Amino acid sequence: MLAAVRVLGRWVAVRGAPPHLRACRWSAAARADAARGGWGVGMSGGILPGALAGYFGGWIDIAVSRLIEILLTIPTFFLIIAIIAVRGGGIYNIMVVIGLISWPSIARLVRGQFLSLREMDFITSAHCVGVPDSRIILRHLLPNCVGPITVAATFGIAGAI
Repeated sequence: MLAAVRVLGRWVAVRGAPPHLRACRWSAAARADAARGGWGVGMSGGILPGALAGYFGGWIDIAVSRLIEILLTIPTFFLIIAIIAVRGGGIYNIMVVIGLISWPSIARLVRGQFLSLREMDFITSAHCVGVPDSRIILRHLLPNCVGPITVAATFGIAGAI
């Protein structure tokens, strides 16, 4: 007998399995969805500050770097417990917690990539031609950072599960 059950917006096929194994499959799907959603929040929250800090430097870099360092000193376990205690234990609250935990590492990675790439010849050429900063960031620097961001997100999702 084959049964299909909808868990967190995804159909999970269950074939004559005992109820405790079905619950295990459901919890695995829920953990994977929470991890992907949380890292999506973390990536969207980490790319912009890291890009701005790495490209412009100066006081923006110092402010973003100090904020990242402060957030990385907070113990992860206690942050999870505090947010879940205040907001409850739903799947969206878990995504928010994973996003709050993961964005500083993405921001540090993007900042480092931007710092190394902004000294390259193609960025200097773009400045000489008169290309605006926003276009340099979006068209030249960010596409060159996609590889390291993808690798970090892949490992981060695996770690969050």
